[in-house]
Amino acid sequence: MVAELHAAGISVNVRTVNDPARRQALTDPGVDGIITDRATEMTGWKAARAGGRR
Repeated sequence: MVAELHAAGISVNVRTVNDPARRQALTDPGVDGIITDRATEMTGWKAARAGGRR
């Protein structure tokens, strides 16, 4: 579904993802943003994604 939304020019953001395993499961298909209550655990996520898709 993420790929279809991206193909349509739509960014995909998910919210309140606090579990690291769930976060990885959402990162793998390429979500654009993650909202979490544990922001310090996300340090480096955006930088790591910058060289990825699109």
